[in-house]
Amino acid sequence: MRRRRLLVLALGAILVLGLVLPAGLWYLRLHPVRVAIDDDPGEHGIPYEQISFSSPLDGMPLKGWYLPASPSTGRAIVIAPGIDDNRLVSGVTLDLAPALLGAGFDVLAFDLRGEGESGDGPITFGAREQWDVLGAVDAAQARGATRVGVLAFSLGAGAAILAAAGSDAIDALVTDSAFADLEETLRRELERAGIPAPVVSYGLLFYPLLSGTDPGSVSPESAIGAIAPRPILLIHGTEDETVDVEDSGRLLAAAGASTTDRWLVPGGRHTKSYFVDPRTYTARVLAFFERAMP
Repeated sequence: MRRRRLLVLALGAILVLGLVLPAGLWYLRLHPVRVAIDDDPGEHGIPYEQISFSSPLDGMPLKGWYLPASPSTGRAIVIAPGIDDNRLVSGVTLDLAPALLGAGFDVLAFDLRGEGESGDGPITFGAREQWDVLGAVDAAQARGATRVGVLAFSLGAGAAILAAAGSDAIDALVTDSAFADLEETLRRELERAGIPAPVVSYGLLFYPLLSGTDPGSVSPESAIGAIAPRPILLIHGTEDETVDVEDSGRLLAAAGASTTDRWLVPGGRHTKSYFVDPRTYTARVLAFFERAMP
C-alpha cells in the first residue's frame, strides 16, 4: 500500500511539473528582468530630452530620450532595442548618436514595453511592440520630424518590419538580427537548448495564454513585402547564435524589391555586429539613411 502511494505521489509530481514547469518558463521569458539604464547622453556631452509617450495600441506608457540635431533637418532616426536590453542597445545608441546628429538626424531612442523604464509587458516579440515603434515615430513627428527612419534590433527589428508594413510613416528601415518567423525562431531556440521537440510543441501551447497573442501571427517574412519601395537594410552577423543568419536571406527574398539590401557581418553575434567593426558599421548605417532620406 505504501509503495502504491509513493508511486501515485511520484506520478502526480511528474504530472504537476510537466504542466507547471513549461508555463513557468514561458512566464519568465515573457517577463524578463529589466536591464538597468546605466548611462545617458549627457555623460557624453550630448544634449537630450527625457520623453514619455504612449503606444497607440493600448496606451502603454513608453519612455525614452530625444536627441535633437543642430541644426535640425526635419529627419529623425528611431532606435528600437531587442529583448533583454533597453534604449542603450548595449552602448550602440550613444556610440552611433554623434555621427547621426552630425549628419542632421535627430535621434529618438526608447524602451519597448517590458523594458527599461517603460510600462510592464508581457513581451510579445513584435505582436504589440510594432505599435510601440509607431508610437515612437509619432513622438518624433510631434517634435518636428517630417521623415523618420528606424534602426531596430532583434525583437525590435521584427516589430519594426511589422510596423513599417502597416504604416507609411516609416520612410526607411535598418534591421539588425531580425527573425523571419517567430514560431520557428522560438522552436529553434528551445530545441538548441536541448529540449525535445514534443516538449517544445507542448510548451508553446502556453504562449498564447500567457502573452495574449498568437506567435503564428508574428511573421516579418510574410509582412516585409508590403514595405516596398521604401528602402531596407538587413544586417546580420554570421555567428548569430539566436536567430539563423539565413533568416535575413529569407527576408531579403520576401521583400522582393531592389531597394532592399543585406549586409552580412563576418563574426558578428546576435545584435553585436556593431562591435566587430564600429567604424564600418557606423559608416554603412549612416550612408544608408542619407541615401534613403536625403
